[in-house]
Amino acid sequence: MKKQTIRQSFAGCRSYGIRHACFLVFVFCALVSTGAWAQPSRQIYDAWTPGFTKTLEDTHDLALPAWGLYSTKYNGISHVPSVKEGFRFDLSVHATYNLRSKMAPANVSFESGYHLWEASPDLSFYSCRYELEWKDKLFVDVSFLAIDEQTRLVKAQFVNNTATSQYPALQLFANFNFPPPVRTTVGSPLKTVEAQLPPGSQWMDAIRYSDFQYGVPSPQENLVYDGQLRGQVRENNTVNGSAILVGKNEGDKASYTWVVDNVFSDAAIIIRYRKPTPGALPVTLSVDGKSLSPVSLSESKDYVTLAVPVGKVEKGSHVLQVITGAKSPALINGFALVDAKRGGEVTFHAVEQNPSPTVLAADVPNALLLKYDALEGYYGMVWEPALSPSVRTFNMESLDEVHYRNFNKTKELFTNQTVTGKGEGTYTNLFCEPVGVKSGTTEDRYFYIFYGTKEDVQQKIKKYADAWATSPTIFDAGRNKALAKHYNKAGDTYRFSQQLMEAVTLTNVVYPVYTMDSYIKHNAPGREWDCLYTWDSGFIGIGMVPLNTGRALECLNAYTMKVTDQSAFLHHGSPVPTQAYLFLELWNETQNKEYLRYAYPRMKRYYQFMAGNVEHSSTRTMKSNVLKTWDYFYNSGGWDDYPPQVYIHKQKWEDRVSPIVTTSHVIRFAKILKMAATELGLKNDLKAYDNDINLFASSLQKYSWDEASGYFGYVMHDANGNPEKIVRDANGVNYNMGLDGCSPLVAGVCTPAQQQRITENLFTPGKLWSDVGISSVDQTAPYFSYSGYWNGCVWMPHQWFIWKTMLDNNKPDLALRIAKTALDVWKRETEDSYQCFELFGIKSGRGQGWHQFSGLSAPVLAWYAALYKPGTITTGFDSWVVSKTMAPDFSTADITLRLQDGQKGKSVAALICLNENYNYVATGKNGKPVPLVKVHDGLWQLTVPSEQTLSETAITIRKTT
Repeated sequence: MKKQTIRQSFAGCRSYGIRHACFLVFVFCALVSTGAWAQPSRQIYDAWTPGFTKTLEDTHDLALPAWGLYSTKYNGISHVPSVKEGFRFDLSVHATYNLRSKMAPANVSFESGYHLWEASPDLSFYSCRYELEWKDKLFVDVSFLAIDEQTRLVKAQFVNNTATSQYPALQLFANFNFPPPVRTTVGSPLKTVEAQLPPGSQWMDAIRYSDFQYGVPSPQENLVYDGQLRGQVRENNTVNGSAILVGKNEGDKASYTWVVDNVFSDAAIIIRYRKPTPGALPVTLSVDGKSLSPVSLSESKDYVTLAVPVGKVEKGSHVLQVITGAKSPALINGFALVDAKRGGEVTFHAVEQNPSPTVLAADVPNALLLKYDALEGYYGMVWEPALSPSVRTFNMESLDEVHYRNFNKTKELFTNQTVTGKGEGTYTNLFCEPVGVKSGTTEDRYFYIFYGTKEDVQQKIKKYADAWATSPTIFDAGRNKALAKHYNKAGDTYRFSQQLMEAVTLTNVVYPVYTMDSYIKHNAPGREWDCLYTWDSGFIGIGMVPLNTGRALECLNAYTMKVTDQSAFLHHGSPVPTQAYLFLELWNETQNKEYLRYAYPRMKRYYQFMAGNVEHSSTRTMKSNVLKTWDYFYNSGGWDDYPPQVYIHKQKWEDRVSPIVTTSHVIRFAKILKMAATELGLKNDLKAYDNDINLFASSLQKYSWDEASGYFGYVMHDANGNPEKIVRDANGVNYNMGLDGCSPLVAGVCTPAQQQRITENLFTPGKLWSDVGISSVDQTAPYFSYSGYWNGCVWMPHQWFIWKTMLDNNKPDLALRIAKTALDVWKRETEDSYQCFELFGIKSGRGQGWHQFSGLSAPVLAWYAALYKPGTITTGFDSWVVSKTMAPDFSTADITLRLQDGQKGKSVAALICLNENYNYVATGKNGKPVPLVKVHDGLWQLTVPSEQTLSETAITIRKTT
């Protein structure tokens, strides 16, 4: 009889897994049937229509189109045929100085001569500049425009500003990518196997448990790194790519609800496992509470099987339980339920991965079709006849080999139809004719790319094969519509530098990233990191708020969890809860109650873990109640070589020392959620937040303030967790003279004297203040170093915290100093290098680090919007925008603010950007004037007087001229 082949079965899935899989299938079918790729099913980009949050509940994916800049290899355009499979098609674009020059592929993992230039939030348009002769002497601008859900128009504009005629050329490479086993930019794809079972048998992935508990709980029990499932291991040679690690301790227990489709008179369970460590692991299995014969998983480097007799199994639902009997780790891939007599027929075979397409001729000479075995659909291309490419094949893992291996010494690279290199991989190369460009002129070339059924693609090829006369008009109209936006003229000097940052931030999207048992498109801080990043992603969202609230909301949604999910939030890297600040920014921008009701429970769960209020969180293990997160990551505040952090790791004091930044941000997190709970009428939550705020604030005051330096210090504890002293260097100097030592100011828990001292430290030149902004470490500290990464440089993110805090403290002049300095620094660097860097050197003022960075540099987008985007209201962290309405031309505004209890009797500042053609006056309750000061055309500084902070404050702003 024919064997049953199983790649994936949802029998016995956790309820969350079933819902998620069904949701992905539903979305894919809906997109195909309705043609919704160009306008995604989650309509959150332009309007948050009622019910929009329902589409966010069971996914961490982005509602971006199937076509986009998603490659983790080379620059160009990618297509995701089905999100759940992890497959990606790339068409990479490379420009060469001339037809025979050495090709340097546009690699996304290092500087390779191209720059992201323009982008729309929905990626219906984006462009890149390829510099062939620096700077802007000879370059190619390549742009991608959405025509419909499965069609993109590509324009290549060749620009020659040299004194002679030039003949640059394009190289196009199409390749198909299978998902990687772990994070990797270039490497072998995930190698999976499929189970071949006798008819009537059933397979159960070990990862599809209904419950999994460690015999000895760990701090990671409810915060599994990268959104993996508890015990999950992604690796090669497994069915569906995952196994669970058991035997870390005695008593590890996995439970499964197995829905059996047939009656088995005498069944067996075949366990597929591998045990790379020495010794055997005793395992007890039971079905519906009845123990089966004990077995041992013996040492095995590769996956093997072991049969366990079960006896009669009735049709219906059963509970399978697996319990380990020793500390001896093993990996279980899954279980097969089979007729005991046919257990030997269970086999496992590698899933074939063929990256090579069948190249098919089209009905017109200037076109082709590509068919990959893994897909039902076809890719098609049609190009202007003038491009006249020859079609070749490159068989190699990486195109970089073409650059680093000297193919120029042979004729192979330019004359052979097939070029062979190292590793697995196939690239279909369109080797285009050079484009003659006279001095001082430009030449444009166009082509179209499609995906669909063979018939659909053939029809589109015919439709566009002679459309070159109309392509420029289509392109110009689409680009202008996609990039339409309005800023005040006062910001024109920064416009180009912001354009580059917008393009980098909106296009730093990678696929596939594996998390929460699914593949997703993900906003990465840079393509060097095709993975998750928690604190970076909060800032990406903050930068996206003025660009598109839908994209910003997806940043928040990706990192927050339902109450039924295993992990409290999506964790990778420094556990700085930047999502709390993004949560506040989105509310103050939208005042959308549906959003608030959806996001608040997720944020509350995130908070409870960070505050140490839930089981298995180890953040509050010290008796001082000063929090620490060393169990989850080495980096407390995102600052890798921050001096006291480096010191305590060197001393191995992670179990004894608490930084200050974690407690400070948790306090501010509680204050933000308190404002949200007030808006939602959740009175029972308010007292709990107040208790935490008071406890943590008093702990910081009692144990960490250092009067001598004017900074808060790391807290050292004894072996029993009792606070002892502040951590100091060998000379007795507070080791925390830096932004960590200033963080209670952000929390709003400093005394007036402390506030004054810290503010002086922040803005005194030569201490924390420098010509390029706020240093991460005080320049007078003995451990400060100009050659450091965070120690000795200026970064944007923590400056953003200080900028907002200065508005809380009614110091708008200092807030504006931060913003304008940052915008000037950003402008100088981007205009000079076209690069969007991570950090800036204090001595040089120049950018450093990753060159196309969006994550922690995204605050520059927020500063620009605050100062120059009409309709933008910027407050500190203590202000909750209850409501706001503005005239369509931004010439009037009505605002209602609610302030934190702690601001009672104080004045706070806010900035409001309006129509630059008018002057304005502001009035409050009963028409009483509210101080309003002009900063520059369009930007006004608003002061909410102390007598108006006792309750909600309504302010009306009207034009006068």
